[in-house]
Amino acid sequence: MRKIGYLFFLLMLATVCFGGTTIQPNTDFLVRLEPPGINSTTAAKGDEIRAVVIEPADFAGYELVGHVSEAKSSGKIKGKSVLQFNFERLEKGTTVVPVIATLKQVTNSKGAPNVDEEGRAIKKKSHVKSVLLASAGGALLGGLLGGGKGALIGAAAGGLAGAGAIELSAAKGADFDLAANSRLLVTLSPDRKKIEGTPNQ
Repeated sequence: MRKIGYLFFLLMLATVCFGGTTIQPNTDFLVRLEPPGINSTTAAKGDEIRAVVIEPADFAGYELVGHVSEAKSSGKIKGKSVLQFNFERLEKGTTVVPVIATLKQVTNSKGAPNVDEEGRAIKKKSHVKSVLLASAGGALLGGLLGGGKGALIGAAAGGLAGAGAIELSAAKGADFDLAANSRLLVTLSPDRKKIEGTPNQ
């Protein structure tokens, strides 16, 4: 019963409200890539990636913002093309929502799923095993160590342990291109550690 109580507490804790809009853990978002899209031949570490939220309706018009953390092109180096990036936040005006993202599906600008603009199969991987479970473990540990305040600290630490990058590659290690207006289906959860350190918007 104690464990169930801590998990319930975690779910209440993980729900975040910004400007009257609530984001729940593991919520699916459909987003549309903004120019220049994602291209393994031109991308460089540190490049910004932006996408406009289409769904859910409560977040329509928000921008999902991230950065490239690693870019390898088969045309520049010997080996396969791989691109890693992190979506870090939702933003609209002065409202900023720190998030952790996993990728579920890619659809190119022509409407074809899981292939790039030239029809090359896109392989995707998200280095986040389970943000919610990681946070749950952190909250449980924190609660055992220090009660309610410990649970808050533990949840933040647990959420951090689940954070990671989204990785894209093409069949046979080829270069790939996802043009602007390509769509991504991503699952977002509040990034508790960053939220705890972010001033109220």
